[in-house]
Amino acid sequence: MKLCWLDIRNVNGAKEAIIEEAVHQRVDAVVAADPADLETLPPTVKKVLFPQNLPLPEKLTPADLVVVEPGRHGEPAELAQQHPDVEFGRFVEITDADSLEDACRAARHDRWSLLYFRDPTKIPLEIVLAAAAGANGSIITQVADVEEAEIVFGVLEHGSDGVMLAPRTVGDATELKTAAVSKAADLDLVELEITGIRRVGMG
Repeated sequence: MKLCWLDIRNVNGAKEAIIEEAVHQRVDAVVAADPADLETLPPTVKKVLFPQNLPLPEKLTPADLVVVEPGRHGEPAELAQQHPDVEFGRFVEITDADSLEDACRAARHDRWSLLYFRDPTKIPLEIVLAAAAGANGSIITQVADVEEAEIVFGVLEHGSDGVMLAPRTVGDATELKTAAVSKAADLDLVELEITGIRRVGMG
């Protein structure tokens, strides 16, 4: 089962209905920029605070996890010492070789890494997943839609540990959960024996 994070930071209009659907579908986490948006969530949903491009609020509760931009907010490990009751994760936007290396380092060492890839191909994600092989942290990839989430789930066969999606409408949370649990059927492998090689020319 892949992790499904629903990003409500920029949801307009149907926010309450989208949150209600997210809770009903048992999404793993709801992501907000304002701690107030997390207060009414039940304990079955992880409350993630992500103040992107904003200062870190003085009061972090009721957040379970705070995703930070280290250049703006400080290092997750140092913040965790200051706030022992809250988990901290790192956000990395991958735009070049240096930020790709930052993402690989985060995936290897941080408990939570939220990654956003500007490159539409999945090659940088493949590099990060390969670098994180054997690590204990969780990699969450920001996606634009459910279709991209399905692709991310399958990169290098095991994919990211989860995705973060900003829903456009009611129904997106349901589609995301469906994508997270569906997988290709196992293939039965058959052993074959090569009995000869024959030249057929240039086709």
